[in-house]
Amino acid sequence: MKRVFLPFAVVAISAVAYAGASAKKGPSKEFEMMKGLVGDWKGTADMEGKTVETSTSFRLTAAGSAIVETLAAGKPHEMTDVYHDVNGKLMMTHYCAIGNAPVMRVSKSDDKSIAFTAIKANGIDPKKTPHMHSLVYAWTDKDHLTATWTSANMGKEHEAPSVFTYARVTEDKPAK
Repeated sequence: MKRVFLPFAVVAISAVAYAGASAKKGPSKEFEMMKGLVGDWKGTADMEGKTVETSTSFRLTAAGSAIVETLAAGKPHEMTDVYHDVNGKLMMTHYCAIGNAPVMRVSKSDDKSIAFTAIKANGIDPKKTPHMHSLVYAWTDKDHLTATWTSANMGKEHEAPSVFTYARVTEDKPAK
């Protein structure tokens, strides 16, 4: 009886230790910062020398584990971004109006900004195919946001990024 119990006890203790070691960590600091953006935003975008009106919205989804951003909802160039943590790092996938979906990871952050850089381009050759290559969110306060998007083509970043300046219209309180 002791011989059967001992191996069982070792397996049970190992399973408990493994479960504790691999327990899901809380959200990253950057994910928590992004949750502060939940709501609707309106503003302008400087795109290739033209100023156009624009909007975006951020919503929590997947039991609070992901944020979905919808840019220019209902417009011909509507796009969607999904933000979520992977192994303690904030990631995002940009579902672009040009038909591809680069994946970006936080490359730098502080209390007022988060920078993302593309790490893979989901089936496109980033050295040959146009795609969004980086994004920087910066805010001066909880109601004013600037998003600077830089695209790349033929392996080189474009000289002039697209700058979106937003003011909050509505704030959704995330569920705790």
